[in-house]
Amino acid sequence: MKKVFFAFILMTACCSASSSDFFVGDNTDHQYMVSAVLRKGTTDIQIKLVHSLHSASTEDAALGKFVKQIPSNFPGYSVLTTLVTPVSDKRCDIEI
Repeated sequence: MKKVFFAFILMTACCSASSSDFFVGDNTDHQYMVSAVLRKGTTDIQIKLVHSLHSASTEDAALGKFVKQIPSNFPGYSVLTTLVTPVSDKRCDIEI
């Protein structure tokens, strides 16, 4: 019973929220998840996997926003590889 009640509350909150609660930017912007593998050092190598959500008009623009934040958020790290994935605008795709 608790699971059903929790699922109902979660779906109600998700479905009743306005788009302004979830997204930033104008109507031409989309949400993108940027995933990256970062590297620090040459002999004593440190690897870090990071993810970030960005609102942008294209995948390239989202990647650009992410890369600009690397020096301040991860000093000394460089980007080895990235993956940019569009995030669905669906609000109520929760399966119970």
